[in-house]
Amino acid sequence: MRLSALSFLWLFALAMPLFAHDHAHHHESHEAHVHGKAQLQVAGEGTDLLVSLRSPAANFLGFEHTPQTEKERKTANQARDFLQKVAQWLGLEGGNCRIASVDIGNAEAHEHHTDIEVEAMFHCAKLAELQGLSLELFSEFPAVETIELEWVIEQRQGSAVLSREKPRAALGR
Repeated sequence: MRLSALSFLWLFALAMPLFAHDHAHHHESHEAHVHGKAQLQVAGEGTDLLVSLRSPAANFLGFEHTPQTEKERKTANQARDFLQKVAQWLGLEGGNCRIASVDIGNAEAHEHHTDIEVEAMFHCAKLAELQGLSLELFSEFPAVETIELEWVIEQRQGSAVLSREKPRAALGR
């Protein structure tokens, strides 16, 4: 069964209460626009895997407004180019996954605070064998301090906090 990106997000929203940590506390921190922090959600079913990264623009650009100077435009273009190449910053361990599409957009978090959202769809020959992931964002974007990971893959789910010191997470069995 193939699911659309919207179906994946719905699946993920339904699974959120299943996470082992305090849901109310997590919901507050997930909604907050906090510089230095980002959220990564991973949802998979069948052969499809959706990866969604959301971060304050300041983490990637150093500013949150529309680029106004040549230097800001160059910074924004470089960040977009890097984020577009998901295979450079996201390592998937197992599953035999291949990237199908990438979409990058902006979302206003609140009162002139802009978030950058990256959604990548993968097709995986053996999704059940996906065992972990690693991120290479921290060296490219030093303002990113931690990334809150939440994942649902088939009948498994979990969460972790990734950082420069701990850029890898096991996607438990």
